[in-house]
Amino acid sequence: MNWSLAALDGALSRGYGTDGRGQNLGVDEVDTFDQSFDELFEKVTAVVPCVPEKDSSFLGWRYGPGSPQYPVKVLVVREGRALLGYAVLKTLHTGEDGFIMDLSVLPGHREVARTLLRESVRYFRGAGVHIIRYRYLPSPTSPGPDDLRRLGFFHRKGRRNWLLVRFADEELHRLGMDPTNWSYNVGDGEATFWIR
Repeated sequence: MNWSLAALDGALSRGYGTDGRGQNLGVDEVDTFDQSFDELFEKVTAVVPCVPEKDSSFLGWRYGPGSPQYPVKVLVVREGRALLGYAVLKTLHTGEDGFIMDLSVLPGHREVARTLLRESVRYFRGAGVHIIRYRYLPSPTSPGPDDLRRLGFFHRKGRRNWLLVRFADEELHRLGMDPTNWSYNVGDGEATFWIR
């Protein structure tokens, strides 16, 4: 079954997630969250008003050794030494379910989001995963809903996560209540601590 899914994924992703010249972007695997993650976080917060803390020390705490999610796979796309985006992937201990815990890119680089989405699917299929789950709020740092449909993802009714916010400052609260102001993935919340 997984071979058939991998073949279907390959057909759906052909020519998908390329740069302006039709070339595939390079994706690497890393095992630490270095300073480039801090720089990406600062660039994202300059554009997106509501972003959970995602600097290198937080990501190391959230996904590194000692975290309930450990071990994870971290894929990155770079331009020179600058980080353009990353994906954090987790396969359940049963090996049948995979989660895209976090997929964040520099705003304005949708091709990077597409590339990371494509490579995440390839990684999971290579690991024998049958079901890939990705829950997020659409934002300038994520793939779009049409990007997900292109690779066979679909929305499941009744399976929404809710982001509850309440700020004492009324202006901040108004800003936080608008979901289009957020860059948020399921890995940013406590709900994923049960994923093992």
